[in-house]
Formats: sequence, C-alpha cells, structure tokens
Amino acid sequence: YWIKLGGLSGLIKYGLDEPLISIKAWLSGGKVLLMKNWGVGHLYRGASPYSVPLRHIDQNQIYLINLFSKNREEVEKYEKNLENRLGTKRFETALNDFRSNYDSFMEFKNYFFSKVAIYDMEWFIKNINNNLK
Repeated sequence: YWIKLGGLSGLIKYGLDEPLISIKAWLSGGKVLLMKNWGVGHLYRGASPYSVPLRHIDQNQIYLINLFSKNREEVEKYEKNLENRLGTKRFETALNDFRSNYDSFMEFKNYFFSKVAIYDMEWFIKNINNNLK
C-alpha cells in the first residue's frame, strides 16, 4: 500500500509528511484514524535527532499545492497565498527548487490520479476535511 501510494516521494526530507500520506490514503479509498492519547511513541529521545530547514518545508508546501490542485488557476491562487506568507524571495527559492524536479513530479501526479486515486480534492474537502472534528 505504501508503495502504491508513492510513500513520501516528492517531499524533501520531512515536513508535511503526515498530511501528504493521509490525504493520499483518503483519496485512494483508504482511511486515516486519529488516535488520541496514544501511549507509544519516541519516549526514548528528548529531542528530534534531525532538523528540517525552512527551505525544505517551503518546497514541500509547493509540492502539495501542485499535487492536490486540479488546475493551473488553483495552483496560482494557492501559490500566491504562500508567497504572501513566505515573502517573495523565500517563495521563489522554493519554487525554483520544486521546478528542478518538475518532470518526475508530473510523472508521479499522472500515475497517482490515473491509477491510485478514486476521489479528488473536492470530494476530500467536502466529505473528510469539513467533517473532521
């Protein structure tokens, strides 16, 4: 299932990995459960052993925008919103990084939405996102 969903491919290290895999699971007909008060975890470490640079998180946001948007108008709207939040210089750096892998991104997007996803983001927003409490 992980391989079918494409795992975390497309992300730069970590940062937005949980939303990515969760949305892909929902769109493919699977489910994601929120388990509150889960008693197992990384109790053995006091701090994360890795850091995620803002540049990677910025690029990951652009990746998610492009992956889950249905058309160029949506991409432009969400990217403009991101640019307003990040500032033009940070946004353009992330966008250039994203564009350097654009061909492989499009190959994965085409695969995911033609072979894996049975729903689109409109369905997700209406049926899942707007109903989570």
